[in-house]
Amino acid sequence: MRPYLLPILLCLFISASAQRNRFRSDETAENYYKKQAYAGKIHILASDKAPDSCLVRAGEQLNYLASHVYQEAINAMTDQDLKVIAMGRYEGITQLPEFKGYPGMEPWWDIHKRGWGGTNELPVMLCAEENVLAYQIDPNYAEDILVNSFARTVFSMGIKRTNPTAENKLNAIYYRAIAAGKWKNTTAANSPLDYWAEGVQDWFDVNAESPLPNGEHNWVNTHEDLKRYDRDLYDFIAEFLTYDGWYPSRHPKVNLYKKDSKSAWAKMHKEKKLNIDVPACKVEEVTEELANRLRLDRSFYKKHVDANGIHILSSDQVPDECLVQAHKTIYCMTSMLPQAVLDAMTRVDTRVVVMGKKEVTIQVPEHSGMVRDRSLNWNLRARGLGGTIHEPITSCAEENVMAYPWDKYHAEDILIHEFSHSIHLIGIVQVDPTINDQLKDLLAKARAEGKWDNTYAGSEYAEYWAEGVQDWFNVNAETPESDTKHNPVNTREELKLYDPGLYALIAKYFPETNAQIGKHKKENLYQIK
Repeated sequence: MRPYLLPILLCLFISASAQRNRFRSDETAENYYKKQAYAGKIHILASDKAPDSCLVRAGEQLNYLASHVYQEAINAMTDQDLKVIAMGRYEGITQLPEFKGYPGMEPWWDIHKRGWGGTNELPVMLCAEENVLAYQIDPNYAEDILVNSFARTVFSMGIKRTNPTAENKLNAIYYRAIAAGKWKNTTAANSPLDYWAEGVQDWFDVNAESPLPNGEHNWVNTHEDLKRYDRDLYDFIAEFLTYDGWYPSRHPKVNLYKKDSKSAWAKMHKEKKLNIDVPACKVEEVTEELANRLRLDRSFYKKHVDANGIHILSSDQVPDECLVQAHKTIYCMTSMLPQAVLDAMTRVDTRVVVMGKKEVTIQVPEHSGMVRDRSLNWNLRARGLGGTIHEPITSCAEENVMAYPWDKYHAEDILIHEFSHSIHLIGIVQVDPTINDQLKDLLAKARAEGKWDNTYAGSEYAEYWAEGVQDWFNVNAETPESDTKHNPVNTREELKLYDPGLYALIAKYFPETNAQIGKHKKENLYQIK
């Protein structure tokens, strides 16, 4: 057994309020946190929204990291009562007591702030369940954010306090690297602290990579890459951290690129030629006439495009190219439908709203009532919802439509999933009122045969349809074994083999096609057994 694992294996989970004197907090915080663990002297807290396994894994990682930093720096952090908070997958930073009233906080922080470095002013470090346990839906699936947050914390609260020259030295090598043209168009270029934190991720082989700089990363993502690319930063980190080539992370070491690669970048972004003639669309302003007809809130809705009579809407926070891409997907899907189904949808003014990457679900006027549901953080749970005959609106998000690499649903197309709900629950039900009974019967038969166990498709008949349509267009996620959401079935060919009944039903409404109608490409890593 590695020696630094022993302390965490001995930790106990108890009520956080049982030892209130062990951390700085107010009464609200004491009531909020329900679990705690220790990694040496580092105090880990969580509400009941995070599973015990998340605290255990975070403890293992923190024990390891602390054992690779000089003890004086760790003591400086714990002497300031550092708290490490493990957020649940559907728990956001805006819910945490320590961040109530934090300057400049916005609702979208729940989505984008899934880690946080502690400081002397606010000795709180954050990590998140989905990243610590490496869930497929993690927006930062390709990297270990706990390491990044720890790096920020140990520098701000430990190294700077115990080594007065460290900050000036870091600043000097950062500006020297920037002047030399290194780290262009990456997070590491943003500030000296970002430079340090990204470097520490490289040091422990848990950073993401890109064949060309993509605004966040470049090809440098391992200990060896860092040593070759930026020796000054490598040597600076070596003054404070040790390295043994092993780190207890759920994020495996991946190293695909050894330099900038234009060919790999081009391959990543190449789209299949579409065999449907999609007309050019123009993004237009939401007019008063359209707003009145659709009963739209013009304080929110600013942009509009039309796809076969389906209204695609957004605020001014969504780039035009995203609406153009959504138009392509919706136009292709509706062009394949029987005319009667499309007519049924346009009669009730079916529409699609695209949320910007910094907008959240409850900001969509038609979804705003969800704020009253305190049982779940809908801003984290949903980046898209399907429409019904009573509320004919589908929502989706910019990051998924455009397939940004940090999208939590990076492995699947959520617009196709959610719009397929609208096709079913707005269009098909009006044309064939027996559709729900057909789906229920098919799902019952499939379950009796042991199919779709422990998957979203197996949860109920509407999701059975929507997951099947994603498979039809080759844009579903896949896992080698069922994981409550997915299994190995994620393509049209696999659906035909696995569930011919559902395949035959979908074939009544969509032609067999391999067309890529969105930004998400067909991937098939696992075969059905």
